[in-house]
Amino acid sequence: MTTLVEARGVLCPVPIIRLARAAAGLPPGSLVALCTDDPAAEHDVPAWCRLRGHELLSSEPVAGAPAAAAAPAGDEPHAPNPQPGQALRHLIRLAGPPADAAGSAAPSTGGSASAADSSRR
Repeated sequence: MTTLVEARGVLCPVPIIRLARAAAGLPPGSLVALCTDDPAAEHDVPAWCRLRGHELLSSEPVAGAPAAAAAPAGDEPHAPNPQPGQALRHLIRLAGPPADAAGSAAPSTGGSASAADSSRR
């Protein structure tokens, strides 16, 4: 199943904010499709994927208006796009948690090893 994130009609940073919020609640390996007509997204989406270890599978033109206007969240910037460009559909596969040097997922302990070691002495 692919999660659709609708961000046509708004400018940067709104498409990336919506993408990040949707991705935060999904398990590794999930597919997310971001539809946006923000010209900056052509560069912002690949950069966001690269920085977070996600895989950008494709970026293709999409025709038509959004299926339904997504209401902005209360803390989302107001950035209407007065001159939308060609809408693109970016398909992204979400990565798993970051791996440690040994290649296994490193659980977060919320503290540092040196603090734990010094408390045992």
